[in-house]
Amino acid sequence: MANAKIWLDRMTENNDNLHNFDEKLEHMEGKYAYENGELDKAFEI
Repeated sequence: MANAKIWLDRMTENNDNLHNFDEKLEHMEGKYAYENGELDKAFEI
């Protein structure tokens, strides 16, 4: 039962942090568009 609690805690932590990856990905997409001169697209993201 202790292993199940550890597993559940890890799954909860991963779920709580998924949005951090999304924000970083959006930032990198915007940075890429900006560096390629696509300013409208960069600021839209």
